Amino acid sequence: MTISRRKFLKKTNHSALAAALISSSLGWARPVFAAGEAPKKLILFYVPNGFPSNESWFPTSANLSSLPPASAPLQSVSQHCLFFKGAFNTIPGDGHTQGPFGVFGGAQKYNRPTLGVVVANHFAGASIFSELNLGIMASRDKTISSPGTERECLEFENNPITAFNRLFSSVDDVGAKRKKSVLDASLNQLNNLKTRLNGFAMQRLDEHMTAIREVEMRISTRSAAACEVGNWNPENYGSQSIANSVYQSLELQIDLAVLAFKCNLTQVVAIQIGDSGGCSPFSCFTSSEIGITAGYHNEVVHNPDKYPGQHLKGRAHFSKKLADLISALASINDVDGSKLLDNTLIVQSSEMGAHTHHIDNIPLVVAGGRNFGVRTGRLLTLPDNTKDSKILNSVAQLMGVDADSPSFPSYDDNKEMISLS
Repeated sequence: MTISRRKFLKKTNHSALAAALISSSLGWARPVFAAGEAPKKLILFYVPNGFPSNESWFPTSANLSSLPPASAPLQSVSQHCLFFKGAFNTIPGDGHTQGPFGVFGGAQKYNRPTLGVVVANHFAGASIFSELNLGIMASRDKTISSPGTERECLEFENNPITAFNRLFSSVDDVGAKRKKSVLDASLNQLNNLKTRLNGFAMQRLDEHMTAIREVEMRISTRSAAACEVGNWNPENYGSQSIANSVYQSLELQIDLAVLAFKCNLTQVVAIQIGDSGGCSPFSCFTSSEIGITAGYHNEVVHNPDKYPGQHLKGRAHFSKKLADLISALASINDVDGSKLLDNTLIVQSSEMGAHTHHIDNIPLVVAGGRNFGVRTGRLLTLPDNTKDSKILNSVAQLMGVDADSPSFPSYDDNKEMISLS
């Protein structure tokens, strides 16, 4: 009897610990990484409502020597950034039509998994969690992660304290949580499967289980010294205050994403700040820390004359937090001796560009990826109306997804890409 990879994964895939913390499935004897080799990592960073104007966002020089107000907080990490100008969002409508649902390869447009899901599936079996979805007042029905079914979204965890507890259980249990065996989680299913296999197939399964054990041993050995939780949530924010504060929630979710990479808990993180509009809590949030005095989307973005400069303040703050994320990853050593950022691609995007409902010139930025050959510290001006899907395809390929495989997303249906090197 022989068994296909598809059937094997179907039998051995175990349920997630929580909807926003997607547990990993076993790969089919995929050589994930050799000893001393750092795993590739991906962060998708969604910022809603574009930016106030082209002049407020796009660099004025190709070498990023001067960034305007909305992107100025990224100046300190500009050497790690690749800005794009000229990309447009290929989802249908006015940006709000799908909102975050279509930013990273929306299922309604393409009927295929979004970028984070594609990459997480490619890395299946390499980490405890295949994808970590962290929200900041993110709506349940409009998220940047989808398995590919029309309008089906993966849930994001909006409470960083809840996410932290699910990831680590407790500070004293970090090591045990990190070393939890993916193989042990499916051991009963695997043993039952053995009874249905012939000699050759059983030998192949034994070899596969041995390979997974070896990978898990490398994961636990290489990260034992690196994973220290430290003083997470130093301000001691509580769940109630976090629920009402974009400022507090975003700060902790970014810290949690860095910690998850540092501890080798996942290779894919999606961070979603709110959504694009409507009646969600994010649309009406205010923040004294950021300088937002009225509902961000419903008032500030749509009434710039009544609330002058506040959209810019909000957008600049989100740029500052992206800069914090980049800086943190650039300061931590990875297992290969380089920095976490060198083995990580961060992709920031939005559902629209300047003004309200414009889908051209979206604020697309790629950061990190030095070890993948990404050439940063520059502005790449694209021909007008270049599909953002070409960049998403390029990121998928850099993450190791084979362009000739059925799992390649092909977001523009012809696999066109833009070189990032």
